[in-house]
Amino acid sequence: MTLHKLPEDPALWKRRFLTPQVYWTQVAEATPAVGLVGTDLAGMNQLYFWDVPTGELRRLTDRPEGVPFAVLAPDGRYAYYFQDDNGSEFGRWVRLGLTGGEPEDIAPDLATYSSWKLALSGSGKLAGFILAEATAFHVYCISIETNGDFGAPKMLYETPNLAEGPYLSYDGDVAVVASSERSGGLRFGLLALDIESGEAIGELWDGPGSNVNPRLFSRIAGDTRLLATTTRTGYRRPLMWNPRSGERTDLELGAVQGEVLPWDWSGDGQYILLCSAFGAVQRLSLYDLGSKVLHALDHPGGTYQHAYFATDGDIYAEWEDATHPRQLIALV
Repeated sequence: MTLHKLPEDPALWKRRFLTPQVYWTQVAEATPAVGLVGTDLAGMNQLYFWDVPTGELRRLTDRPEGVPFAVLAPDGRYAYYFQDDNGSEFGRWVRLGLTGGEPEDIAPDLATYSSWKLALSGSGKLAGFILAEATAFHVYCISIETNGDFGAPKMLYETPNLAEGPYLSYDGDVAVVASSERSGGLRFGLLALDIESGEAIGELWDGPGSNVNPRLFSRIAGDTRLLATTTRTGYRRPLMWNPRSGERTDLELGAVQGEVLPWDWSGDGQYILLCSAFGAVQRLSLYDLGSKVLHALDHPGGTYQHAYFATDGDIYAEWEDATHPRQLIALV
């Protein structure tokens, strides 16, 4: 076996590990010129305002622990992130204006808590998160008024079983939670809740040993269809479920092998962006819900962390390969 020698100048090989990376990006649904980026451009992953047309970045946070992830409001006015105490994972969800100012606690009446995911409805009228305690998981929802004021936190659901979510419909009238209550362990089924009443309106479970995970709701007002995945066949495969009507549709993918994940839903509801993985190779495709035809996209090889529809018809993808650090590219 022949070992390659390191370059005499160690800075050359160190650059491979020190090159700044774009970890994730988001574009405001209602204001597509405004984006949010998580990048370690300054050495630690922080939030940056992204002027989408020009590509200009402006730093928003300077936390010593960094900010691993955030959620951009649909109108592009705020970034929501979890502000914990020195990386302890105990803290509070806060909202930061993209034009400046101090972070604002979205639920100041709640005691310090542990939480790892926040969701916003497509309309921007509702926020939801799970608060984790030693003996239970609590699902909270908070209304957001037109003037930006927050309503009082409303506990929608609690369970002693592992729970993940919530996922919110566009109008903020339905929340879906992934719960291990039926499946046990780290396997999930879906429970749909009516936001107004707090009552369960639907459940989706594929039996013992299966795992059903929510992905995202339709981006159309009045549409309560949810994209999810199931392991019923042994691989994760995409399905649509309407918790209001109970209708379920498993996407017909023909001879596609391996796992297939739904990554995004076009704004008109016509196409679903899918990522398949088989033999250590990822492929991106568009599924036409009208014709039920899968269209493979022409894209470079490498690893894709995520991809989503841009309002101008392009698809933005977070991509890297052996010679390029993680970055955002556009697939026309």
